[in-house]
Amino acid sequence: MQALLAGDEDAAVTRAEEVAQHDKNGILYASSKRAVAEWVRTAAISAELAGAGIPLNAVGTGVIMTPMMEPILATEEGLATLLSGVPMPPHGPVEAVAVAPTPHLAHQ
Repeated sequence: MQALLAGDEDAAVTRAEEVAQHDKNGILYASSKRAVAEWVRTAAISAELAGAGIPLNAVGTGVIMTPMMEPILATEEGLATLLSGVPMPPHGPVEAVAVAPTPHLAHQ
């Protein structure tokens, strides 16, 4: 995450490849979501965006019961790891959140 926030894409990819070899509990996925959230918080108040009157928002769905989550939620260890990294417990099936928010463009 630090490499992403520092704008070092090569270092971020290298680290992600290292983590992916041993990632059994979705740490890479969770950390990438956190990195996006941190980037949005930082970029949204920047002179480049906020100073130009450009609002920046992001929507994160949280944990949804998808096939990707099944092996993580299948064990007590996986569930405990997941819950230690997210503020809310897992939600319902993917069908419950299939409608994406409508994008809104800033006016000029």
